[in-house]
Amino acid sequence: MALRVVNAEPWQWALHLFFPWLTLASLYAESTPSVARRIDQQYERDYIRTARAKGLSERRILYRHALRCSLISIVSLFGLDVGVLVGVPRC
Repeated sequence: MALRVVNAEPWQWALHLFFPWLTLASLYAESTPSVARRIDQQYERDYIRTARAKGLSERRILYRHALRCSLISIVSLFGLDVGVLVGVPRC
């Protein structure tokens, strides 16, 4: 097995990485809906309703209020995923 240089044959390089990319995407596809669900759950909180009542824009509500509280679980999940990718083999 030889080392393939990206610049020499980019299509061959991408073809050889397709199945590893597909495998990793399928492993972590289950966590994406749960993150979206956590953000949706934040929209039902009282402080989000208060922010809407104050007249804040939806973008500001998303970034300043909903994502701030959801970011804790998102960063934790990201850290676990990086740890699994780097060090722990899947059995």
